[in-house]
Amino acid sequence: MEAGSIKKTVEASSGRLSSLILVSTAHAVTHIYQWAPPLLAKKFQSEYGLSLVEVGLILVVFNLSYAIFQVPFGALSGRLGRKRLLAVGFLVNAAAFAVVAASEGAVSLGAILFIAGIGGSTYHPLGIPLISDSFPAKRGEALGYHQTGGSIGSFVGPLLIGALAEPLGWRSTFLTLSALGIVLAPLLWYRLRDSPVKTVESHKTSLREVRGPLLLVLAAAIYIVAFRGLQSFGAYYFDDGKGLGAQAYLLISFSQVAGIFSGPVCGRLSDIMDRKKVIVSLVLLEGVSAFGLVLLTGIPLYLIVVVFGFAVFGLLATMDALIADITHPQLFGTIIGINMASSFIVLSVLPPLLGASISASGYDLSFALLAVFPFLSIPLILYVRRPRERL
Repeated sequence: MEAGSIKKTVEASSGRLSSLILVSTAHAVTHIYQWAPPLLAKKFQSEYGLSLVEVGLILVVFNLSYAIFQVPFGALSGRLGRKRLLAVGFLVNAAAFAVVAASEGAVSLGAILFIAGIGGSTYHPLGIPLISDSFPAKRGEALGYHQTGGSIGSFVGPLLIGALAEPLGWRSTFLTLSALGIVLAPLLWYRLRDSPVKTVESHKTSLREVRGPLLLVLAAAIYIVAFRGLQSFGAYYFDDGKGLGAQAYLLISFSQVAGIFSGPVCGRLSDIMDRKKVIVSLVLLEGVSAFGLVLLTGIPLYLIVVVFGFAVFGLLATMDALIADITHPQLFGTIIGINMASSFIVLSVLPPLLGASISASGYDLSFALLAVFPFLSIPLILYVRRPRERL
């Protein structure tokens, strides 16, 4: 009996580990897919003769579908099996990227990218709760390793897209990237260890209970503005604004590389310290380094880009863990869906506004204004209290 129990424990542990690896790989592909439209924007802008504002609107369409569908998928995450929804989502995203290659204008391009965003919107509200449920005792560390997958994708993505775009063009680049999702979807369907469907009794939600999580969601939507600005027009800024040419893709990759280790480091640190203190420290680091992106050039610019990425990706892991700490389990998928939706709503609204600001005031002033936002989120984070029963 004891030997059988040990065997089951080992198998469960092995299953959780393999799921963490597979979901983290899916996270990497998700981030590669997220980078494709903004990094290829200059290519289709040139072909279609679009303004910066029009490019921003196309990115809005892609990011808006990413945003609005995360909430319903998050609400379903605790009631339906997650792995099949994840697999279908990747197939939809990959298929849409393949069809993008046949688009005939800005309108059809935007419509196809909207469908791609629907497929992509399945990932975060399903993948994050799956990892959080599997590692309750080491939630911060596990979500940190999960974030490492996303950071690897964000590091590899710009390099891969840049390498493909020059010889192949933007259409064939989208088509090539679609192969990643087509390969990954069956692996998720057949090999992922799904978390059990929750059968708890219906939970009556009070305003007091969701106030803290929603305040954290609002804080995250504020401090993420600086990162979303870099994601939207960072390549333009480093190329046109700082005159760095092909180094722009390299700098974007450097902004992601620190997340490969910052997620686990900050997540583990938040498991053994007060999560809020870790989060506030990272927010301060994000704001200071965002100003550095404007002020610095040469090698110092590469260094501050790495610091900026360390802060941002550390925040993504530790904030997810804090939200899990203070949210009722039955509501967690929905709250994560709202959190990710708000992040992508920022990414939807910001590009045309930032494009207009750059056209009117220049790159430096526009990116300096983005650097203010992290500091504005700190009072909200400090206001939230963790419930004693979830400490």
